[in-house]
Order: sequence, then C-alpha cells, then structure tokens
Amino acid sequence: MAVAARRVEGSGGAIHGQFIPIQFERQILPGSFEYAPSYVVDNKIDFTALDGRRENDETGAPAYDPRVMLKIVLYAYSRGMISSREMSAACRENAVMMALSANTRPHFTTIAQLIRELGDATLALFANVLVCCDELGLIGKEMFAIDGRKMSSNASKEWSGTREDFEKRRAKFKEAIEKLVDAKHQVIVAAEAFGKGNDAELLEPMVQQVEETFQALGEEDIYRKAKVLADSGFHTEDSMKMLFEREIDAYVPDKNFRKRDPAFTTAQRHRSFKALPGRTGREKRYFDADGFVLNPANGKLVCPGGKELYVKDRNFWTANGYRGIS
Repeated sequence: MAVAARRVEGSGGAIHGQFIPIQFERQILPGSFEYAPSYVVDNKIDFTALDGRRENDETGAPAYDPRVMLKIVLYAYSRGMISSREMSAACRENAVMMALSANTRPHFTTIAQLIRELGDATLALFANVLVCCDELGLIGKEMFAIDGRKMSSNASKEWSGTREDFEKRRAKFKEAIEKLVDAKHQVIVAAEAFGKGNDAELLEPMVQQVEETFQALGEEDIYRKAKVLADSGFHTEDSMKMLFEREIDAYVPDKNFRKRDPAFTTAQRHRSFKALPGRTGREKRYFDADGFVLNPANGKLVCPGGKELYVKDRNFWTANGYRGIS
C-alpha cells in the first residue's frame, strides 16, 4: 500500500494537505484493461529468452524482473506512451503504472535499453500472445488482410502544424479506427518494419511471415483454408506469380482495376472539383483570385470546388500594408 498526498483548497482559500491510501492490488482488477496484459504476462508467456537478463555482476545493482518491465511497456504502448521518459515518470506518478511496476520505478534508460535489446526475443513473446488469442477463439483463420503503413520520422513535415491541424488529424484517425472490422477480432498475426518507400516488394515476405507464425502454433498449412487480401500497392507480376504457384486464394487488385470496373464509369461526373472553362481534366488546374469567394459568416474563403479553406493566420500584414489571411 502507498500513501499519496493531495492538496485541497478549504474555506477562505486555505490550502490543506490530505493523504490518500492506495492499495496497489486494488488498481488491477479482473475485467479492467490493465488486468489483461498483467494476466497474460504472468500466466501465458514463456520468459526463458528473457530470464537471462536478470543475471548481474556480484557487485552490480539488482536487475529488474523482465515480467515487470514488459508489463510497463505493454500498458504504456496501449495508452499512447512511446517515450521511455514518459513511462518512467508514469511509474512514479500513475497509480496503475505503479501497481504494474510493483512500485519499482525503473529509470528511463533501463526501459529504453530493454526495448532496444529485445531483438529476437520479441518473436517468441509475440508467438505466446498469439497462442493466448487462439485459445480464446479470437483468430478466425479465415482471412488475412495485408496492409502497409508509412512511418515518418519525428522531424518530418507530417508532425508540423497548428494545434487545430493535429486535432483534425486525431479525429480522423479515431473515426478510421472505429470503422475497422474483419471476420473475427482483427488480431495482428504478423508485423515487421521494412526500409522501403512502397509496398510492391513486401507481399511475399508478409505472406511468408504469416505462414511461419502459424507453423509455430502448430498450423502447418494455414493458407489451405484462409484467404489473403491486399490493396493495389502490393500488386506486381512477381507477387501474382508467387501466389499462383503457392495456390493461395488471394485478392489483390492491380492499379488499373477502376478503369475496368463498371461501377466507376460515372465517377468523374460526381467529383466536386471543377476545372476552369477551356481546361481538360488531364491538365494541371489553377484558379484566379476571382474564383474564390469569402464567406462573411466565418471569414473563410470558399474555393471554386465549393470547399472551405483552412485558416492558419488572420493577423499578419503584407509588405504593401494590407491585412492578410493565410
């Protein structure tokens, strides 16, 4: 049990101290989200590959239990904490993290080192989690959807912008997450980072990784009954030949599938973007200033396509003395 101090403002503006008892065992209750990673780590994961990390020099400081460290990392990732400094601070300030870490409060460098040096041990841990998911019937084994995600560096343009831009991006991601479904519960069964800018060459290694994952789980030929889905970015002649030779039931559209699909024959007429008179749809489209209309209700410009433009700055002055809006 720990005791937390709390400042309470009393009558007359006086500040009084208050101590609140915290029972760590009461912070991780069955049915809560934090109970899931704690239970899986304690009961479903083989730590043979990680137990060697507890060995230390006779004169060194006691090593942290890898089970405790993994609980910290898994729960932190699930809550959007990816910085080892944030995780370390949460182990000192967050009651749930204090309970998961057994109040050990590891330094951020220790957490960072664990993540950096997990290496091949990650594959064994990942397999253990999949076994647990399979036992609970969360993996349908009927369809595998392969997709890629470009991960930008923290200095890229994507991470620049105003608070309004980030809020809009956050709302967009939340909406996308809420719309995701598949045949079962959308459990990730294979994942890997590649140093490539496109997905064209990555279909075969991902197909192979899924197969190896299920072979480790005792499923020798997972593609005998499961289908594979991928978007057009994965379509190449070599990839299609690979799928055909392996007799995998896969659905991967090529980049020109919309031109042949009758459902898209009238798509052009429904586009809200309109070209200037005299210009074809194949040319670059530019508009004159007269094509934009100011909406006096909110002070935003409306483009010729009928869309309102974002306003980033209303308070700057041009070189010739005019007030500008960008």
